[in-house]
Amino acid sequence: NFNTSEIVLGFGGYQKRKGLLNKFIRFDTFNVAQQYLSFALAGQTYMGVGRNLAYKKSLFFDNKGFASHIHIPSGDDDLFIQEIAPKSTVTIEMSEDTHTTSEVIQSWREWSYQKRRHITTAPLYKTKFKILLTLYPYAQLLFWVSIILLFVVKLPLYLILSLVGVKLLSSYLVNYTSMRKLNVLDLYWIHPLYEISYLLIQGIFVLLNLFNKPKKWNR
Repeated sequence: NFNTSEIVLGFGGYQKRKGLLNKFIRFDTFNVAQQYLSFALAGQTYMGVGRNLAYKKSLFFDNKGFASHIHIPSGDDDLFIQEIAPKSTVTIEMSEDTHTTSEVIQSWREWSYQKRRHITTAPLYKTKFKILLTLYPYAQLLFWVSIILLFVVKLPLYLILSLVGVKLLSSYLVNYTSMRKLNVLDLYWIHPLYEISYLLIQGIFVLLNLFNKPKKWNR
């Protein structure tokens, strides 16, 4: 990839283990990867994950490395890529041979802490990426709230089910290829349930940071 690019974004997954937490972590990792890889393909690179990205040494030194965001507790990889991407050529690499696999967190408490720490990076993103990245969860939330309201106003059941059917069919069609390439196809058939649950969990993390944010992140 370095024959044509200065930055290469890859996929960093987690070990597959038994249990609901493992499935949530792996779905979250897939969801994040699908977004940043897709945005990069669209010419709107906003992040990479330190577990699997590469860039030329000259880029690092020409931009003084992580100097501009060395003071933050999380997200140096995100912000560095976001800083250098507009003036660089970017490629994504999805081949399974290039995936990295990290040890997975074993407790809900540890995962909650990690996700809440990661969320603290979002306010430092460029405004256009803040807007683009909030469109997806808000669109998801608005859709399901609208479905509930349609039940309340007693719209014909077949119309409501038709809307849900179109939504689910679109999700299955869109996600199949990327879930296969990112090796999370075991989550495919019930991924809409993970999607809805994760939307609620992510909202809880945001609220926790809003009302009970640690003064200092210890890890």
